[in-house]
Amino acid sequence: MIVTSHPFVKAVDQALRHRCRVRRSARVLVAVSGGADSVALWHALCDLAPRRGWGMELRLAHVNHRVRPEADDDAAFAAGLDAQALTTTLDPATFQGNPEQAMRQARYAALRTWADQWPADDVAVAHHADDQLETMLMRLLRGSAARGLSAMTWRRRLTPTCALIRPMLGVTHEMAVTFLRDIGQPWREDATNADTARWRAKLRHEVLPVLRSLRPDASRQAVKAADQLRQARNVVDLAVNRAWRAVEDHGFGRDKARALPPLVLGGVLRKMLMREGVGGDQLGQRALGTVQRAIRDQQGGVRRFGFAGDVSVVVERETVRVERG
Repeated sequence: MIVTSHPFVKAVDQALRHRCRVRRSARVLVAVSGGADSVALWHALCDLAPRRGWGMELRLAHVNHRVRPEADDDAAFAAGLDAQALTTTLDPATFQGNPEQAMRQARYAALRTWADQWPADDVAVAHHADDQLETMLMRLLRGSAARGLSAMTWRRRLTPTCALIRPMLGVTHEMAVTFLRDIGQPWREDATNADTARWRAKLRHEVLPVLRSLRPDASRQAVKAADQLRQARNVVDLAVNRAWRAVEDHGFGRDKARALPPLVLGGVLRKMLMREGVGGDQLGQRALGTVQRAIRDQQGGVRRFGFAGDVSVVVERETVRVERG
């Protein structure tokens, strides 16, 4: 029997109210893989839905990627948790590029489609505090800036009418497993999570235990740090928007650009390029840092820095502009 006063359920309840800002009587689509984390989230939400004035309407959603031998069994298990479950099966032959990234893109595309069709107010996923710590470490090792290091948010826009929420960011994987054991609920294990040839799994099994031996609450501290970084990023975004108002259609004065703090200048360049259709994944610190160094040096002449779609940042003696062709 599920007990609403369980610490895990109480933590999810608090996150829904104060972090994810879910309204009462919301229609919530819950992404469930069959693993411990998502199964725990599903049961916590099912317990909360009719209680404490929530009145939430829930639907389970499962995406079968068909990349592991046990994938069909996982799908059957997940679908068995909800008689109205929404399920789809993908064809691995259609995945291009990085397999994990392709699966993620396909999974979120399916969630967006279901969210529009049902329709849902929110889509809940089971990312937790340990995931946040892993994500921050991975981005730190890649040299991400503040935007990347702020990692996963409690709530973000998924579609124009639906938000993606993470009600488990304040809890750990261990808490989810303890909850399932306390209520006698089984779950499915994904063998790839133990494959330390994968970067995230190596961090999970070889690095995080060391961090926890030094600081048992390392994952929760990572969540707090990410929240603080996100607030700092919001301050930078305000400064970027103020500077952006001084930018003409395609450029602005180089002296004005030099006077901006590096984070603000990088944000303005990013907005200029995105306005021309350059994707955010092409606007990392490495690419924009090269342009910023050119803006700040004392060289004259004309220098061009190319981006996708025949878009270039042109640094001249007195101006910085973006052009096509």
